[in-house]
Amino acid sequence: MLDAKKWRRVRIWTQPTRATYRYGDDHYAVATVLYTPIVGRDDPDACLEDFWKKHMPLAEAYGVRVKDSKLLRGTQEVDGDVKPIVVKVVDGSVDSMFSSEDYLGAVAAYQSWPGTCLVHAFAVKAGNHRELAAAVRTRWIGEGLPRLHWLEEISEAPETKAR
Repeated sequence: MLDAKKWRRVRIWTQPTRATYRYGDDHYAVATVLYTPIVGRDDPDACLEDFWKKHMPLAEAYGVRVKDSKLLRGTQEVDGDVKPIVVKVVDGSVDSMFSSEDYLGAVAAYQSWPGTCLVHAFAVKAGNHRELAAAVRTRWIGEGLPRLHWLEEISEAPETKAR
């Protein structure tokens, strides 16, 4: 990760993830990767639908409110194979007892091992710098998302347990 010294690994209470990081002490940004089994269709669209259905109630319990969203489709190249990515771009807020913060984010679903779902989610605090937050999110979608893939030495589907 760029500026690695400012990213800290964190855990989301009651929610197992493959890895979750926050940027800065004030949580200017958060990024998480989930890897779970999937039942039914085995494609990025089904993966994103499953993620949204399972995790939005948890996010709403933490005060997350999604205001606007749109769906993007893209690809990534992994070892010469072009694979699809589906991205839900979201604008929202996190409400707490004492404040409300606006965030811009995105949730990407990848083609992974058969029968599994790989999701990468990212949000950046907008606050008084909405244009900067939008630029950070756009860069994450354009440059960060296509680079997430399994390490070359992993030759079969890993366990889907949290790390």
